[in-house]
Amino acid sequence: MNSNTKNYQYYIDSGNEKLLNDDYDGAMDYYAKAAALDPNRAEAYESMGVVCYFSNDDLKALHYVSKAIEAEPLKTRAYELRILICTKMKHYELAFSDSNRLIGLEPHNPDHYKSRGGLHFSLKNYQQAIDDLTEAIRLKPDDTSAYCERARAKERVFNNISAYNDLSAAVELDPEDAYIRVKRAELFEKLGDYVRAFDDYDLALELDTECTDAYIGRGLFHFIAGQYEAAGSDFTHAIDLGEEYADIFNKRGLCREFTQDYIGAVNDHTHAIELDPDVADYYFDRGQAKVELIDFQSALEDFDKAISMDPDNSEFEYYRQELLELMEQRNNDIRDGKFM
Repeated sequence: MNSNTKNYQYYIDSGNEKLLNDDYDGAMDYYAKAAALDPNRAEAYESMGVVCYFSNDDLKALHYVSKAIEAEPLKTRAYELRILICTKMKHYELAFSDSNRLIGLEPHNPDHYKSRGGLHFSLKNYQQAIDDLTEAIRLKPDDTSAYCERARAKERVFNNISAYNDLSAAVELDPEDAYIRVKRAELFEKLGDYVRAFDDYDLALELDTECTDAYIGRGLFHFIAGQYEAAGSDFTHAIDLGEEYADIFNKRGLCREFTQDYIGAVNDHTHAIELDPDVADYYFDRGQAKVELIDFQSALEDFDKAISMDPDNSEFEYYRQELLELMEQRNNDIRDGKFM
């Protein structure tokens, strides 16, 4: 190994160490030194592209990985990086060109077909995605992610039975994967097989006690069944794990209403509104909880807000009229010295 090669590798290794410690500027300095030392090698340019990608500077990332391809057009890693960057930037034409190039360079690599299948899926070319994923599975029959991705594409063309077969094949290959169980549970719901959907959510949580999607899925089942304490518990687990989905806060608020925790319900509905202020139901549901707290004026404001967002909703108007009558009755009782 000559001195230039040693120095090049030293700069690459030093840059990698800086990158692992999130020192992007330091990493770029070392990678730039490597590139200056030997501009005909791809690795330094690839690494500079990675740093720019992590820094969300997609144009510079694209520039550097393109230089890597120019330097060594037969190396595959730079093409893979450029596909990733182009997909993020929605430059699909170049991404497809690179995918086709990769398949030409390595026609027996299943990952290249999976990558192109993902591009087809992004553009809603679902049958082409299925075809590429089928080839990926042929080349690597134990790839559970390929089965899951093909199942997702099959669902988009309403081939749910075949999608179920793919997810079941993935479960057989990796019965300990909670994610696959959740995906199959969601498909069971579409197929109307609610018992097996619930079982898969349960199994997913046995496998991974931090699987938020499983808590949400099982919680919705409990909610529909009127098991509000169990539903609220599942939604709380999901929220405690960092779930910031507005509808889950609102659903937990409804669970709290049904179990007469009206203050907690108002807090949850308020949080849902903070996350997504454009949903009329959230204001209506908060208004319902406020009625139970005898906070009539504030409840009326929420009902009015809901009606302003969805003026054709007869349920909103009905409960607003009910509240106005209740407020009138309460005012009469106060005037007559009575208390509710």
